[in-house]
Amino acid sequence: MWAYSGCITIEVAEPEVNEVCENEVNQLVESPFEIVHDNSSCQEAIQGRIAELERLQEATARKLALARKRYLKSEEEKEEIKKRLKGLFNDDEMRSMKRLFAQGARWEAGTLVKSLQLRLACGSQGYGLLREFGYPLPSDRMLQRHIQHVKFRPGFISFHFIYLYC
Repeated sequence: MWAYSGCITIEVAEPEVNEVCENEVNQLVESPFEIVHDNSSCQEAIQGRIAELERLQEATARKLALARKRYLKSEEEKEEIKKRLKGLFNDDEMRSMKRLFAQGARWEAGTLVKSLQLRLACGSQGYGLLREFGYPLPSDRMLQRHIQHVKFRPGFISFHFIYLYC
C-alpha cells in the first residue's frame, strides 16, 4: 500500500501504519520547521525503505560496473578484429564488406592487382567460388575493364604477367 501526501510517497504494508504515516507526513508538510523526534512505525518504514533503496543502488552500481567492463572488453576485441582485418584486406575491401552488395564499389589499384592475381591463380571457377563465399572481390567484368586499356608493347608483356603471377 502506498501513502501519499503532497510530494512524499511511502510504501507501507499495514493500513493502520499507513494512516499514522499520513498524519505524520501531513504534520511535517503543515509545519516544515518543526522537527518530529518520534520513533514511530512510519519512521521505521521510511528507514527500511531507505535501506532497501541503498541496497538496490549498490546492486545497480555493481551491474553498471560489470556492464562497463564488458563493453570495454568488447570494444577492445572489436578494435583487435579491425586491426587484423586491415592487415588482410584493403580499405576498399573493408567498405565493400559493410555493404550488402559489392556492385558500384570503387576498387583501389592494389585490390584490382590482387584480384587479378587470384583470378589467374584460381581460374574463373575458383575466383567465382571465392566471391560466392563472400570475399570482397571485384567482378570478372571489372577486372576485364581494368586491363582493357593497358597498352602492351612487344617484349614488355612478360613483365606484366610476371607481376600478375607474383
